[in-house]
Amino acid sequence: MTPDTRFSGHLQDSVDQVTSQVQPFGGNVVVRVASATNQVTIEALLGVRPFIVLNFGVLSPADVEILVQRGIVVVPEPSSTDAEPRDPGVAALQATTLRRNGDRPLWYATTADENPEPFSRERFTALVDYCAGQGLAPPEAVSVHLDVAGGSRALSIILREHERAAVACYNDEVALTLLAGARELGIEVPGRVALVGMDDSIAARLWAPRLTTVHVDMKGFIADLVAQLRDQLEPHETSRRVPVESFFTIVEGETG
Repeated sequence: MTPDTRFSGHLQDSVDQVTSQVQPFGGNVVVRVASATNQVTIEALLGVRPFIVLNFGVLSPADVEILVQRGIVVVPEPSSTDAEPRDPGVAALQATTLRRNGDRPLWYATTADENPEPFSRERFTALVDYCAGQGLAPPEAVSVHLDVAGGSRALSIILREHERAAVACYNDEVALTLLAGARELGIEVPGRVALVGMDDSIAARLWAPRLTTVHVDMKGFIADLVAQLRDQLEPHETSRRVPVESFFTIVEGETG
């Protein structure tokens, strides 16, 4: 069960890993992208009547409870402390990396699409919490149209009241758009604007300056989900849990 989001190449990687690692359970893998509302998503899942649902951050604990009551196994099991989906540590990792350039105003940049990215709100909320915990000023947010003009406009907003800034980007596409804007405006990176992306995309590795970004260990992430699944199906065995934060690491570049 995947969100309707920009997955870069990770969606195919995820499907390949799931298909490979659930073979021992003898099931067929079906990919379902989230609908406009959770109610429609739940109705669609109930219509398919799956044995197992691997929840890639789409379903709330209340949604999971509905499926479980119908006899459907859902992985991962929601934490009793999480009423809503939360960021798995990406925002804090980006912010910590950005602060190596010295303390400067923190911004969060996301896409300006009509349909908001599903993880974006959680990421920004986590960045707000990080700043509060570190005694920093609250971050500001900017929406970026994914073209050169959009990158230039967003940077003009970010630098309107500050000489320097640090930007945690929703994904590499947003970060590369800001880099294109910086090129057009002659803004030094990371001198005036430091950037950290998310996805470790091929384009990020080829850009100059090379983008500092976050890599997702998709193989490890799926393996941990399958281990949790095995624990539910075979309760007499308990696998060692892996902290979700460990699946995200910084790829050192030249922008953060």
